[in-house]
Amino acid sequence: MTKSMMFKQVIFVLFFLSCFSSIAVPKKVYITQPKSDNIKSLQLTSSGNSFLLPIININNDEIIDIRFDNLNISQPRLRYKILHCNSDWTISDIPEIDYLIGFNDHAINDYSFSNNTLVNYIHYNLQLPNRDVGFKISGNYMLVVYDEYSPNDELLTACFSVIDSKVQIGAKITGNTDIDFNREHQQLSFDVNLKNLRLQNPHDDIKVVVRQNVRFDNRVEDIKPTYIYSDRLVYEHNKALIFDAGNEYRRFETVSRQYGGLNVADVHYKESCMNAIVNTDIPRSKTARQYDKDQNGKYLIRNNEASDSNTEADYFLVNFALDADRANLKGSSGNVWLDGEFVYGNAIQLNYDVINSLYRASILLKQGSYNYQYLVGDEDAKYTSTIEGDYYDTENTYSIFVYHRPLGSRYDMLVGFMQVSSAK
Repeated sequence: MTKSMMFKQVIFVLFFLSCFSSIAVPKKVYITQPKSDNIKSLQLTSSGNSFLLPIININNDEIIDIRFDNLNISQPRLRYKILHCNSDWTISDIPEIDYLIGFNDHAINDYSFSNNTLVNYIHYNLQLPNRDVGFKISGNYMLVVYDEYSPNDELLTACFSVIDSKVQIGAKITGNTDIDFNREHQQLSFDVNLKNLRLQNPHDDIKVVVRQNVRFDNRVEDIKPTYIYSDRLVYEHNKALIFDAGNEYRRFETVSRQYGGLNVADVHYKESCMNAIVNTDIPRSKTARQYDKDQNGKYLIRNNEASDSNTEADYFLVNFALDADRANLKGSSGNVWLDGEFVYGNAIQLNYDVINSLYRASILLKQGSYNYQYLVGDEDAKYTSTIEGDYYDTENTYSIFVYHRPLGSRYDMLVGFMQVSSAK
């Protein structure tokens, strides 16, 4: 091979590599979730309220409270670090010094071993901001927890937001949508008051994200305004803001080792832990909607026989069963999923028992009160219609996040937030 041929080959390889490196690789989207099977009961609350989303205002004394259990009791020493995220929960491109007060990477010192439980665990509690670290700017944040001796082995990610409120939001929900009238959907419309915010290009500088209840899979991102005025943006008659109405969440309670609680047929000891048998569920899509005071998918840790449920609540193997014949799930993949806050945005696929025509799932959950529902679909799209049904008058909570990224900025600032309920 001549030098000329070798040179041409080198040029071709370099050109190929440069083209390959220029291909945009999607950034990883982070959600609140355990990354280890030993991490359980991961919960984030705002200022101690279990039913508020983990959002605090940068200008007051509110705190984010993060709690979780670790079933690996041999190594209690854990550490955490904090990363700033964009509106879509990808990591933003700004250095720590620009978003943190204090240094990153600290030990979690507030932890306790479980007491009088069949399943042993360590309970951890972390509050942010604290004397070690605080926040300089608004936006989305992610906490990463890892073993002190294995810094590259992530145990969990916990996502929360810090708001610097600069806009006001007015919103309403109606069952009279652009595709049906008081039937299966709910439509959200809202306007954003911009009086305290200077915008160069409202169409591009503002990003809006909407979530329904605790679900992450059907969130709507980067919604464009229908009308742009000098002092406000109007979002209405937008098909992206039409949601399946769903049904009230199902509920069960495992608050005692002595008796079955709400919707629990039996509790008993088996194979080194307590087992709870949830009453066999049936599809509700063909029945009349019945109102129930649910918590829109959330759960609360509670043991009625304990003085401190954080360390005295035990773990139950909770067994779910859905009486549904796969052959009758027409127009679907036949895949059924268990959903609720306790699955952290990753719905659990149920196994189909062919002999008994039952969908089944078992999951280890800490004692408490839980909301759940069944979805049908695949990994990319799951729906309430087949099993739960969609009813326009279902009570749902919609969370509206408004982010601002002016031209030249490197990150998304959270400047507005509102929750609105469809309750009548």
